[in-house]
Amino acid sequence: LSLALSLGFRESGIVSTPKRCTVAIRGVGLSLSVPLARSGPLRPSNEYLGALVKEANDRFILNDAKLVALYEKVKSDLFVVTETGDTDEGYADASNTGTMRGAQNDSYEAIFRPLPPLN
Repeated sequence: LSLALSLGFRESGIVSTPKRCTVAIRGVGLSLSVPLARSGPLRPSNEYLGALVKEANDRFILNDAKLVALYEKVKSDLFVVTETGDTDEGYADASNTGTMRGAQNDSYEAIFRPLPPLN
């Protein structure tokens, strides 16, 4: 949780139920909410729509960078590769697989894959 908060995911928290405890990572700091209509007083000009599209695309890129930073931080700070293994699951980069040791020295099998493209 502290890792996500340190990266700017301010709306993150812990959700606790009788069966499990989950870290919820949320961030809406780069969201964009604008009232729009097809016609009438809330119908913006085409110039304004173009500016909104540019702003939305810029924020999308920044959000993607935040997700990549989170992925890399989780990978580097929470796990240490102790043994690189091969994979037969079709992942091209076997260097991102292996037995991992968590903060409490618990052993985990993990595969780190690149984030999927956003387009």
